Amino acid sequence: MDGTCNKRVMAIAWSGVVCMGIAAVGLCSVLLMPLLSGRIFVHTDLGGFHLPLRHFYQQCLLKGEEFTWMPSILCGCYIQGEGQAGMYHPVHWLLYRLLPLDIAFNLEFFLSYAFLLAGMVVFLRRWRIPRAAALYGATGFTFSGFMLFHAMHMNLIAVMAHLPWLLWCMDKTLHAENRGQQCRWLSLIALLTASQVLLGFPQAVYFSSLAETLFSFFLAGMKMATAGEAGRGWKGLREIGKILLAVFAAKLTGLLIGAVQILPSLDLLSTSYRTGSTGDFRLSFSLHPLNLLQFLGPTFFRTPVASYDFAEFYCPHEFALYNGTGSILFLTWVLFRIPFVLGKRSTGAPNRHSWLTLAGLCLLFLSVLLALGKYGGLYALMTKLPLLNAFRAPTRHIVLVHFALAVLSALALADLLGLVNEKTPIPSRRLLGLTIPAIVTWGMAVWIWFLPTYPECAPEQILSFFAHGNMIFAGPVLLTLGTALLWSSARGYAPALIALMLFALIEQAVPGLRYLLSEPPAALADFVQAGDAPPGLTGYRYLAQFTNHLTMRGYANADGYIGPQLRYKLSGGSVPVNVLRVANVEWMTPEWSILPNETRWGQVPDPLPFARLVGQAQVSTDLLADMAAVDVNVLRPVPWTQVCMKVFAFMRHGRSIIR
Repeated sequence: MDGTCNKRVMAIAWSGVVCMGIAAVGLCSVLLMPLLSGRIFVHTDLGGFHLPLRHFYQQCLLKGEEFTWMPSILCGCYIQGEGQAGMYHPVHWLLYRLLPLDIAFNLEFFLSYAFLLAGMVVFLRRWRIPRAAALYGATGFTFSGFMLFHAMHMNLIAVMAHLPWLLWCMDKTLHAENRGQQCRWLSLIALLTASQVLLGFPQAVYFSSLAETLFSFFLAGMKMATAGEAGRGWKGLREIGKILLAVFAAKLTGLLIGAVQILPSLDLLSTSYRTGSTGDFRLSFSLHPLNLLQFLGPTFFRTPVASYDFAEFYCPHEFALYNGTGSILFLTWVLFRIPFVLGKRSTGAPNRHSWLTLAGLCLLFLSVLLALGKYGGLYALMTKLPLLNAFRAPTRHIVLVHFALAVLSALALADLLGLVNEKTPIPSRRLLGLTIPAIVTWGMAVWIWFLPTYPECAPEQILSFFAHGNMIFAGPVLLTLGTALLWSSARGYAPALIALMLFALIEQAVPGLRYLLSEPPAALADFVQAGDAPPGLTGYRYLAQFTNHLTMRGYANADGYIGPQLRYKLSGGSVPVNVLRVANVEWMTPEWSILPNETRWGQVPDPLPFARLVGQAQVSTDLLADMAAVDVNVLRPVPWTQVCMKVFAFMRHGRSIIR
């Protein structure tokens, strides 16, 4: 009998592992599709920002030229300070040094997700979570709403891919048996931190550090709680304090290794509007509380995700809080099971599961509060801190929300697998609490359905916020289906549990993948030649806002697109023609933007040469005003014969060359 039971348990376990493995491979294959078909992802910033920077980076590597300064955008830009090409990261150096641009770009994009998936599996297995549940949690975070909607922020994804590995190393460090093991894990923490910094997305490093700090305190508390009498008290606290101090020193060492990126970033930051920014800038892109309804029904809204603070500005990737019906169902299960023996089954580590559950819930609450930005209050206080006052978009704390949900989902599945394996179903009367999310969602859907009929039930802003039509009920239907599968799983029905895992993963990933593929992958050569370009490559600059991709065709833009908003650049309003002439601009667009399949180029009369010697100079405190009034024809090139005569006079009499 025991043998039959063991075989059944093994069959269920391996069925879950195989199904989760197939799901993970299937989702990864979507990200590999461009590489296998000779194309590249070009959705928004991937093609308009990241690809041109990496094209310039590769050309410099192949020619042996300096790559820290990019002359073809912003009349010359310190691109190493911008950072998002990760030019000093060894992996980037190898990829773009050894491989063609399209292959290197695809591999850089895909390796972040592969590294994250592997790290999440290793981290969750460290907590003795069953393989199937660990695979689900890993795949759930790798293909979460945030990670797919923010796929255009390649460096952000790459930095966050280090998070599970860092948490795993911290756990290993606190439980190391000797100093030698501790040193090895601390060295790895330093290298992973340096890798994060070299990728050039400081805000993501802050997100990771926030999660690591919270996790370290829970690890210390767990170690104190599970230690014997000899490990408790002042002596045990001092020992744990030493380990945490060593972890901090390792993180600091990683920052020092990454100083080659930190110092240029600080340099560029000093010339941007982010230094001395206002509170409105720091709290821009705050998650409006109504967006929390995305947990219940993403189809409630007029747009795929809720719009930016009721304004016309629509930025779906910044407000994609929805993470699939599985997340809310497994969170409900965790809350439902907290009074019971979560993790006390065949794992052999009841305390570790309980501590991880508590850490996940605390991180979830904290990150939601921070994502609310100006509506939550806490982040407004944090923006008073140095460096944090240079960031915006508190809504990006959603990445920690989805990380916490992935961890909690893995814990919930571990508990459900224990129930199924041990044939200990929960009585139906005790499962009624699982229906609360579905009931609330149906109530919300009915209320939204009747809002147009009874508009006095809600303010006008909210009326414009919600959608109309039958699609409102898609969310409740999906949540009801997931609730039925969860109920059957809790009753001990193994096929329902496997179906629930597959259903939750696929339903979670579809919105993000659809957003990523809304602009189909393109062949590199086709993308380079696409778009409206100035009439001829004349050696002068063009002026167009938020575009870098024409630099891959040899054009130079007097404006351009980088993360920091520089104070010293041509931007906004009406620029005098004289300024454009002196800036070597021959062609410009009225809105300073390039729209596909439209010709909008206007010609600037008589642009001045890129490099020239002048016969008169004028110091200005208001450049635009003075340039509008001055006769720039005075700033004409000096004849070479006159230059030679002045050089000779200077060498002979020490006189000024140019007067």
